[in-house]
Amino acid sequence: MGKEMKPKIIELGYDFPPVYLGVLADLWKHDGISQKELGMSLIKTKSSINKMLTALEKECLVHRERDKNDNRTKLIFLTQKGKDLRSKVTNLSSELELKLIEDIPENELKIAKSVLHRLYLKLSEKRYNHKK
Repeated sequence: MGKEMKPKIIELGYDFPPVYLGVLADLWKHDGISQKELGMSLIKTKSSINKMLTALEKECLVHRERDKNDNRTKLIFLTQKGKDLRSKVTNLSSELELKLIEDIPENELKIAKSVLHRLYLKLSEKRYNHKK
């Protein structure tokens, strides 16, 4: 999927690897989460997340702020430009998804989506449960 997405990202006027979209996707769901939470969510090391955030900051898509409750923690927020990118990426992803699934029977897709959704919910529960 990365090979197909890279030229699309460039067409939108950005220059970062498609894997960095995972950071944006997490922020589109939970803006203002910590760098540590992003790392856990994306299964990336602290240095990898830092590299990704630095690149996304250069593109003016995210910014970091110190957590007012804990000076050691940096919270990551989308810029307006980062928020605006969501609809464009969603459209590109939808186009790509249609190409990928065109030969897969509908009943199999339904089962796969259901299982993946349940797994996602379980992972999200564990990841964000401590915030409640």
